[in-house]
Amino acid sequence: MRAPSSEHVIAFERSFEGRRLVVLVTRLPLLRTAGAAPWAVGETWRDESQELPPGRYRSLFTNETLDSRGSVALEEVFADLPVAALLSECAAYGGVQPSGAATQ
Repeated sequence: MRAPSSEHVIAFERSFEGRRLVVLVTRLPLLRTAGAAPWAVGETWRDESQELPPGRYRSLFTNETLDSRGSVALEEVFADLPVAALLSECAAYGGVQPSGAATQ
């Protein structure tokens, strides 16, 4: 997984039993904001995106959902916080349910 501003974003992904966890963190925020803000959030990321496998993801910090068609807007990922932990919903990973999970 590559971030377009690899100088300002660190991203990694882990998967287990049909689920995917993607963590994104801002790096060097004062450089990114040219000192105008202590954290690089919201509009700071306009026009930038992050590759993310297609599907629906839920933020573990805000409980918001993000839909990816191969990438997501960093302005949306970092809307409120300079860090994101996104967990795929089952459909995002081929519809596979984790073992022991009940189907609805």
